[in-house]
Amino acid sequence: MLRRFLSLTLALILVALAAPLRAQSPGTFGYVNVAEALALHPLMARFDIKAGRFELAALGAQGARDRGVLRQELVDRRNALLKQRDTTAKALDELDQTFQKDLGELSDLQARLNALPATARTPLLNEYNRKKGIIDRKYWQRRSELQEDLKLANHSLTELDKETQVLHLTTMEETQKAFKLMLDDVYQAIDAVASHYQVPFIFNSSFAIDRTPAATSFIPENPMKEYLAATLEGTAEDILYKHGKNGRPPMFMTFRAWTGSQRWAFRTCYDPRLDKMFIKGGVNMTPAVVQYVYQRYKVGKLHSEVIQKYLEAEAKNY
Repeated sequence: MLRRFLSLTLALILVALAAPLRAQSPGTFGYVNVAEALALHPLMARFDIKAGRFELAALGAQGARDRGVLRQELVDRRNALLKQRDTTAKALDELDQTFQKDLGELSDLQARLNALPATARTPLLNEYNRKKGIIDRKYWQRRSELQEDLKLANHSLTELDKETQVLHLTTMEETQKAFKLMLDDVYQAIDAVASHYQVPFIFNSSFAIDRTPAATSFIPENPMKEYLAATLEGTAEDILYKHGKNGRPPMFMTFRAWTGSQRWAFRTCYDPRLDKMFIKGGVNMTPAVVQYVYQRYKVGKLHSEVIQKYLEAEAKNY
């Protein structure tokens, strides 16, 4: 439903743009499927799709951190988390003991309350409920905080264990660096091609990409490593459309499946240029619209300038 809405929105935008541009020349705007170009980038041969990370070689000789130092950092973080978890568990035990002790201090009041006839209990019952309410609220609020801390520590330990298992691959920070390098290549190529074809306006046809895997149990195949390392024989048409050895499907089907697996392939790519709709050209009216609203609500000048600077920087996307 969302994709249909976005497609309809894009169609309306293109219709609106085409009318004034048609008078100039037939090729006044172009489009690039950035996600597809990224999927076919040579460095994707170094991409481990199951882990969503790259082989260290993708960053070059000096691109990745020293693994010995990183491994020690993970050990130190693990020890700190284990200590934090033990401290939190101990605090929970102490809290339970304190709670029982506080409830015990109400025993005299409870005994006095039970000794009274039902018709005379109201004043003492109100006092009992007030004191017990204070104890209950203090206990359950603190217990909830400690349980959340314990849950967070356990989650962090689990994530740390996963990080240790993929130490031979890029960290998440290094993964973003690899994707940035690749998108730098793609965008540099877009500028060069746009200049060659004299296309002033370009949009990204993969702007509606969904980074959420459809099924976590399904892991598509990344064919780029095998393809780029293979010795090709025959014509390009034969390689693309004929079945390969051992009954392998035609490369056309392999590439179609791979470029259609964007949910999996780019779930760990956080670079906004991947699904930025407008790549080149056009007029970004967002800053002017926000400024108009701010003027109407008499927002301070410096506050407005900060927001304008943010919108300016955000629009550049690196």
